[in-house]
Amino acid sequence: MAKNKKKKKVPQRHGVLVDSFTELNKRHFSGQLEVPTCLRFDKVEKPEDDGHGHYVDAANSLTVSLEARAFGPLFYRDALLHEMIHQAVAKLDGHPAKDHDTHFVARANSIADALDLKHVEADSRSAKQWPKTLRSEDYYGAAESQARQQVKWRNPRSSTAKSAPSGALRSNAPGAHGRTSGGGHGDR
Repeated sequence: MAKNKKKKKVPQRHGVLVDSFTELNKRHFSGQLEVPTCLRFDKVEKPEDDGHGHYVDAANSLTVSLEARAFGPLFYRDALLHEMIHQAVAKLDGHPAKDHDTHFVARANSIADALDLKHVEADSRSAKQWPKTLRSEDYYGAAESQARQQVKWRNPRSSTAKSAPSGALRSNAPGAHGRTSGGGHGDR
């Protein structure tokens, strides 16, 4: 007679995200966050706010969009940092992680000070898109520009939308795939 054995949850983690998570955790959260059980690049569908990531507290899961990865390491690291704030609000502050309310904004603005970015207000578009709406037009560089040509992308700093031929989220942009070492920009 076979005993009922519980299946162990096998962590699903992408190495480059674990490396980035660890670095950003040390820099902005004093190393207090645990690496989520599921930390991956995947499809994220939140067209209403151009979301590039998603954190689910109950599942201990953090996802960064494939689109963010195609835009390059600076972009996906910003998407990761945004989702890490949701994790910190839930795990460290004990508040729901789904909103861009005063709890989220307090953490975002604290980190914004360290990154020399402007502050945002609760429940604003800038909070929903933090920190990418506060970055200069050229911050993400050529990798993002090239990827924008391959995917539908709405510039959070304007009302125009750019569409590209229906192609996969492939990019030849540096750092779009594989490991990176981070690099010398404000929050890196």
